[in-house]
Amino acid sequence: MDGRLLFAIPPVTLATPTDEVLECPTMRHILGPPRHTTIEDNIGKVWEGRYVSDDDRAALNLVEFGSYSIPGDHSGSESSSSSSSSSTLRNRTLNSGVFAGPANTFASVASMDAVQQGDGTKVMPLPPYALRAGPREEIYFDPKTVTAAIISTGGICPGMNDIIQALCKRLADYGVHEESVLGIRYGVRGFTAHDYKPIVLTPDKIEGIHHTGGTILGTSNVHRAPTRSRQRHRLQRLHGPSSSDEEEEWDNSNSGDASVLASGSGSPGSDTDSSSSSSRSSGGGGGGSNGNGGRISSSRSQADALASMLGAEAAADELEQILDKLEFWRINMLFVIGGQGGNQLGAQLAEGCQRRRIPCCIVGVPKSIDNDVMLMDKTFGFDTVVQEVQRPLLAAKIEAASARKGVGLVKVFGRRSGFIALQASLASEGVDICLIPEEKFELEGPCGVLAYLKDLLERNSHAVICVAEGAGQDLMHPAGEPIPLDEAGNPLLGDIGIFLKKAIKAAIPDSTLKYIDPTYMVQAVPCTSPDHIYCRVLGMHAVDAAFAGYTGVMVGQVNSHSVLLPSSVITQSARKVDVNGRSWTRLRAAIGQPLFRNSTAPARKKQPA
Repeated sequence: MDGRLLFAIPPVTLATPTDEVLECPTMRHILGPPRHTTIEDNIGKVWEGRYVSDDDRAALNLVEFGSYSIPGDHSGSESSSSSSSSSTLRNRTLNSGVFAGPANTFASVASMDAVQQGDGTKVMPLPPYALRAGPREEIYFDPKTVTAAIISTGGICPGMNDIIQALCKRLADYGVHEESVLGIRYGVRGFTAHDYKPIVLTPDKIEGIHHTGGTILGTSNVHRAPTRSRQRHRLQRLHGPSSSDEEEEWDNSNSGDASVLASGSGSPGSDTDSSSSSSRSSGGGGGGSNGNGGRISSSRSQADALASMLGAEAAADELEQILDKLEFWRINMLFVIGGQGGNQLGAQLAEGCQRRRIPCCIVGVPKSIDNDVMLMDKTFGFDTVVQEVQRPLLAAKIEAASARKGVGLVKVFGRRSGFIALQASLASEGVDICLIPEEKFELEGPCGVLAYLKDLLERNSHAVICVAEGAGQDLMHPAGEPIPLDEAGNPLLGDIGIFLKKAIKAAIPDSTLKYIDPTYMVQAVPCTSPDHIYCRVLGMHAVDAAFAGYTGVMVGQVNSHSVLLPSSVITQSARKVDVNGRSWTRLRAAIGQPLFRNSTAPARKKQPA
């Protein structure tokens, strides 16, 4: 698991200069002079006199605390002060990933750039303002000549069809011809594979799609794997010719290697580098040879280094293929509906278009069912998922309450961030234990989960546990053991649900346990009305950003305002629950949950809701 990243953003005051803004890259120097929207334009008929200016700002941090502690300090530690009573210094961070200290001491915190704390937390200073999203009076494309494309990457999420529909309708508002909006099939495969042709997103194609879950375009986590001949060619270029038997063994041992762009390989700040784009269960096993005829060492480090070189070259090759397609198909705007990996890809494509002077703007609409995009209030579909999780939690509650020593165990999404488990548990009023990736816990011992569960069963005769899929991974992977990766370069998580189920049955044999795993059921539903509205706003502002010439940016809400944010900055890490913050403290206070670890640090005091 990657360490936590916090953005150190000074709170806005009346004295804060408005030129301190988080800059977003543009293609304006390549696109040429702008044109003014007029009342004859479709967009001008509605927005005349109500445009957004490039000088409009939205504050990234509205909170200023009276005291603070350096990120990484244990919450609840006591410190003496000049006053007669001691004051508690808390880790003053927000769940948006913002570190907010008092204004008079903020400079000392902001200077901590690239400094890593003992718990892996890093602090990166950012300006106090972001650019406001919305339609500009000056646009840099003639709508009649625009060809736009929409691509969805990663897993499905409620609201993806809403975003597609909103993008198409907003493009039509600007006057883009309905035959000039393309849907790229099955993620980046639609660019790199020859059997997935784009579809034309005409009005009849998008009519009513917001009532269905998933995405009409299809999506994919991984992209076209190098063919055996391409693998052999790359291996020979790096290490010289090899025998046919050795080539065959190399091909077989690397059949799972894939050129993974969605994981953001090679981009600055990526959580996974290019070596994580493939599974290496065979470790190279002496299957190749070098140019001198000697056998390649079977050591894991050399095999990983070789795979890393091949992966980096393959990723660059795939990136150039996508840029070639953008240029060949004369695509002027590409809208990426994706998570951290998808928007890292968008940032790479934006840089590639700048380098090759391809007049195409890349705009991302952040998609994360885990709600783990840095700075943003929330991602689309998150509220829908929290609502859907209520049904399995209620079922677990009923099942547990109907049995002697009944235990309801529900596993929900949350690879790195526990926002779904936190919010769903708080909303249900029926969860007794909530486990998230950010808060390590002990299973055994007097302070462990099992001891507390036994106590709950003695007092209440039943209990409900909500666990995020990324929680407790340290219990299943021995220290120092490398965590295997999937085809997309993400860590392969152990099944914490099954692990807890077995542990509970072993520790409490006479319990009646019901295990519910609704993870893939809750992501396939159409979204709720609030998410419908949010998706419409995001789609509109994404098109506005592209017509304004912005590229390599994401649209989202920060402090309830729609803003533009540079993808390369926001995708450096996943947003995580602040276990010292109000949300997590509020849940623990509501359900009475202890820390589940035999810590020598002082216990966290309850904080008012």
